[in-house]
Amino acid sequence: MKDVEVDSDHTFKKIVIYEADVDIGIIPMVQWLNSLKGIITRFSCEGGDPIKNQVYQPPYIIIWVEQYDDSEDNDFGIVERLFRQYDVEIWPQCTEGMIDVYHITFNSRTEMQQIQSNISDWTPKTILRVV
Repeated sequence: MKDVEVDSDHTFKKIVIYEADVDIGIIPMVQWLNSLKGIITRFSCEGGDPIKNQVYQPPYIIIWVEQYDDSEDNDFGIVERLFRQYDVEIWPQCTEGMIDVYHITFNSRTEMQQIQSNISDWTPKTILRVV
């Protein structure tokens, strides 16, 4: 990514404007999602331990997806294609202005870790080729 970008009216630089606490076990997945164009991870949880916890919470990630005039200007389609292979639930939560909010829920912590173990192989080209 270029350090400074220019459009017709502005010169700008991408900076981090949001900081969040992220469970250690889900950091690679969150970092990968945040590396995609038009996607910002807002909340996440690596899930509870079903043995220790009476009420089990599966791993989840909530993302903001920027709306563009051209849907090809964000990488959300890549996320949908990838997670569809693994039967991971992605559902729209709401829309806030020009942002669509999606909730990604994994079936279990083990499943999320297995998916995440392949993260180094994920690029837009490899994901689009597989599906």
